[in-house]
Amino acid sequence: MSLFLILLVSLILLVALVRVLYINQLNKARDIADQGMPLPSLDETTDNQDMPLRHPVSIAQALPESVHEPISWQQKVKALRDEGRFQEALALCGKQYPRMLAFRQTLVTLRSRMKARDDMPAQTLKDIYRTAILARIAKASTETMTESDIRMKLPLLDNPRQYWNEFGYQSLDLLTKTDCKLLIRQWGEPVSHNDISQLISPGE
Repeated sequence: MSLFLILLVSLILLVALVRVLYINQLNKARDIADQGMPLPSLDETTDNQDMPLRHPVSIAQALPESVHEPISWQQKVKALRDEGRFQEALALCGKQYPRMLAFRQTLVTLRSRMKARDDMPAQTLKDIYRTAILARIAKASTETMTESDIRMKLPLLDNPRQYWNEFGYQSLDLLTKTDCKLLIRQWGEPVSHNDISQLISPGE
């Protein structure tokens, strides 16, 4: 008799377990079906007055003000250069003199201008040589010198070709090998290579 009860209880438990597993499987299938159903279109209006349609918001507008970092002058120069606005880029570089990075950016802009335009390579080469002279003097000076200060002591700076034979290019650190080759092709090999910064002594 006791054996019969044990079998009966076991059978009831087995049936209950099968039912629980079956219901669980049905719930999973229903969840999967619900996930596969398409969402309602955002363009459709809703009958629920408590849930008004939302308007799209620009990500840039949603960002806090602290995220928007100011654009540096180097980035502005690059943007102008990429747009072919070389004169504006050069003017912006000039405002940063006598910082060495400003001279470098000026030379990069002048080289870009030369590649983009074929109508003024001679003038661009003069500008490149002039910029290299300014940078060398600014780097060697023990006092802060503006471009106007240097121009007062180097009256031929507007025509840098006249400095070429005496001072050449070897002491001008910012000139590239390509710059030197183009200058030599334009003006010939210089007679000597003196350091032009020696023309300006502090307190003069």
